[in-house]
Amino acid sequence: MLWHHVQLPHARKDSVDLFVSEKSGVVDILTGDARSHACFWASRVMGRMDEIYLDQRRSPVPWEIISLPDYCRLPEVDSRHNEMILGHEPTLDDLNYDIANAMNRTIQDRGFSVFVKKHLVGSWTAEDSSLNFRADGSYTIVGSRIPFGPTSPSSGRWSNGRNMLHLLNEARDRGIRVAIVSIGKSELRFHGRGGALFHLYEKSA
Repeated sequence: MLWHHVQLPHARKDSVDLFVSEKSGVVDILTGDARSHACFWASRVMGRMDEIYLDQRRSPVPWEIISLPDYCRLPEVDSRHNEMILGHEPTLDDLNYDIANAMNRTIQDRGFSVFVKKHLVGSWTAEDSSLNFRADGSYTIVGSRIPFGPTSPSSGRWSNGRNMLHLLNEARDRGIRVAIVSIGKSELRFHGRGGALFHLYEKSA
């Protein structure tokens, strides 16, 4: 049996390997790290391969068709047989949880927080929203808040630790944490929704 494989970079130095196969509307997912020959999670969701995209702009995933590596045959956690409850089957949105958990397992870059602070300040835009992070620690979100959840404050104070972005409201009595997948001089990635592996923002000029 052949699998779709892609290596998803995150933080600055780390990456996670994603293996996906589909049969009759059921998608099997394996996440791990090829460098350490570790398979962290195996899961099964309802959906189709052609519904999985790299980002919210529906960019295609650069899949490579391969045979499954031997180290993936014994995942540390295998939930493929206990999640398919009739009427409550997991969907492609759950794919992002597997990826997020695998990425958290592979974080080794202790300088990532400093890297984020250096590059996050400025304006970032996507088709559906814009983000503005200021050097004084304040921020605003205009438009969709899909990467952050519907309860995220639209303005307030920001900080970060490891790979987590912390957003507090103006009163500093309510806030959220969201994982930063990767950041560079021109691109900022969060975990996606609805079959998109990532939600991508680009830095404004």
